[in-house]
Amino acid sequence: SGAKNGPQWADAQPADEYLAQSASTELGLPVMQLLRRFRTDSLQIFPPLDPNNPQTKYYITWAHFGFVNAPQQNIRVVAGTLPSPADASPTAPVEVMVHEELAKRLVIQPGDVFYARRDKVEIPLRVVGLWAPIDPALPVWDFKSEETLIIPEETYATRIADTLPDELTNVEWLLQLSG
Repeated sequence: SGAKNGPQWADAQPADEYLAQSASTELGLPVMQLLRRFRTDSLQIFPPLDPNNPQTKYYITWAHFGFVNAPQQNIRVVAGTLPSPADASPTAPVEVMVHEELAKRLVIQPGDVFYARRDKVEIPLRVVGLWAPIDPALPVWDFKSEETLIIPEETYATRIADTLPDELTNVEWLLQLSG
């Protein structure tokens, strides 16, 4: 992968472990809610190249890879399923969920195939589901959430972190304690 620009996945691990595991114990307060949301830099999303359709050589949108912890509690599956962890092979497709608003705008549905590209990196994608936040009012859901392709944390930590030079552009933790 290319040169790293600023803090990345490995750099965030000590803070992530502290907030997710140690903070409530040190403070002696029970966790009411923990939402962790990580996101990459943006990539251009392309349809599969079709020599009979010149439009397919142009990207259709910019998007980010991202994950949230406990997806069953934090996102709603609008259609399809949650993605499975990706194979380590760089040519194997990464299963993603597309935000329902982006899917409506670009007429994307489960089963569609795309390619994420940035610089010299290309990652094949397979849409397996559409998502929306369960509570869109939470501060972790910002204006870029609609551009976030949800993947499993395992895929983010291995396949994406090993492939992209800017695998961590934004992270938010929402830790609600009672006391």
